[in-house]
Amino acid sequence: MKDIAKPAIVLAALTLLAGSPVHGGIRDLDLRHWAYPALERLQALGYIELPATRPYARDMIRAELLKLDQKAAREGLAFSAGDSFDLEKLRQELGIVFRQQRLVEGDMLVLGDQSFFLCGDVRAGLAAKGQRGLEPECLFRGDLEMCGGTQGRFAFDQRLVFELERERQKVERVSGSQTSWRGGSYSVEWAYLRLRLLDPLPGGGGPLLELTAGRQQRWWGRGRQGTLLLSDNSPACDAAGIRFYYKRIGFESFAGVLGAEQRRFLSGHRGTLDLPWGLSLGASEVVLYQAANLDPVYLNPLLPFYGGQWNQRDDDNILWSADLGWRARPGLYLFGELLMDDVQYEQDPPAPQKLGFLAGLHWADPLGAGGTDLKLEWAGNQKWVYTQRRYPNRYVGIDTVSCLGHWMGTDADMLGAFLERRLHPRLNAGLGYSRVRRGEGRIQQGIHYPGEPYLGGPVAPEDTVGGAYVGDDTRTAFLTGTVESRDLGHCYLAWQPATWISVHVRGWAGYVKNAGNQPAAGRRDAGCEVRLTLDH
Repeated sequence: MKDIAKPAIVLAALTLLAGSPVHGGIRDLDLRHWAYPALERLQALGYIELPATRPYARDMIRAELLKLDQKAAREGLAFSAGDSFDLEKLRQELGIVFRQQRLVEGDMLVLGDQSFFLCGDVRAGLAAKGQRGLEPECLFRGDLEMCGGTQGRFAFDQRLVFELERERQKVERVSGSQTSWRGGSYSVEWAYLRLRLLDPLPGGGGPLLELTAGRQQRWWGRGRQGTLLLSDNSPACDAAGIRFYYKRIGFESFAGVLGAEQRRFLSGHRGTLDLPWGLSLGASEVVLYQAANLDPVYLNPLLPFYGGQWNQRDDDNILWSADLGWRARPGLYLFGELLMDDVQYEQDPPAPQKLGFLAGLHWADPLGAGGTDLKLEWAGNQKWVYTQRRYPNRYVGIDTVSCLGHWMGTDADMLGAFLERRLHPRLNAGLGYSRVRRGEGRIQQGIHYPGEPYLGGPVAPEDTVGGAYVGDDTRTAFLTGTVESRDLGHCYLAWQPATWISVHVRGWAGYVKNAGNQPAAGRRDAGCEVRLTLDH
């Protein structure tokens, strides 16, 4: 792009509209950024190393790509046309090279001897969806991102989202945290401040220490199609957190608010260890609790939450997870997760085990088929996972509806298989199959033990005798009652005719058996969706 004059007024306008600055390196790539599938493929091929916690910091990815460039020059690596295209896009996004330089990079604000950037990003999207038995839907979405900060030390970032769809009623409550007026709604996907106290990056040998405060989503786990402990299934919440890395060791912790009116709070901490042979291990602990205010016992990132609950509190919802990722060989990446919502070492009163499992693989270029990816993933949760006998402590987010963990919820499992092929550097195609099974357990049905007082939550009539609640069957169970199963075949095309235009077309067809957990209630499910996105 040609150089332009640099008066202060013109510069301020251009920096607001020109696009994401790479100099905001300590900012995060949002969880739905286009770069994640490309980075996962590069990880499976053994080109880069990625942490198991998302979102990724931009300069962390930038450091990995710089090491890859050095390795490619040293060893003469040859990349496929599709990988070369993705690497070029990533280099431009992260400021390694500029063949199509963005305005903000040439017009960076400078205050004294400190480089200061201030910019924004505008994106618009249109999605049309048609599904068997339902009215067609059309949604317009506009995003405005504003960010700024100083080089490698401080940054702020926020995204405002405006959506417009067909009006159903004048004022409609979309969720517990969002209202739609005449079909239009507004939300803040993220808004946070970050301060970096120690500079060196992971992989550079020195420690990294960051403090972050604001609204963010977190993805803790190895899963690609979903993760068991913390995922993007629920809206972001406001929290303060700390992140530390040193060589092969990583640690993260946060404490946040899920609802001031309901006085619901969420805290978590996580440690990771990268071992030789391409093996990485992680362990996490999260607690959801209700209190008058944030409890100091859950603010200390070094204190085990379970011990604090045992000594100072009573019956909060604590979950643990363990995960691993292993690059078995170049091109084959294996991963797994174990969720422990409750592990019963005593059965007085009788109580269920509440466990979740996840396993998957990403096979890049299988059997020598270049530009191809095979992805398999299975996950399952026993009944009562994410539930709790205290209704406010069920494992749902700020909207009080969406699960903080895996989108399938409790008493369910899912299997996904996808084969993706790069037909052209700008054109991707994919085929897939998914099966989701759900028992009758639901996250809003908190477990109630026989003989104990009822602590809130919905009660089914069959669970009462003479109007009194008699308690749940507390035996460990999986896929209980009448099981709904949904089998779908998928196909999609993703085309990028220009760097700022992308088109996605997706179609699916299948069958739902025992729909809504009603025996013999089957129906066909088919539809298609088209999305057009204009970015930068």
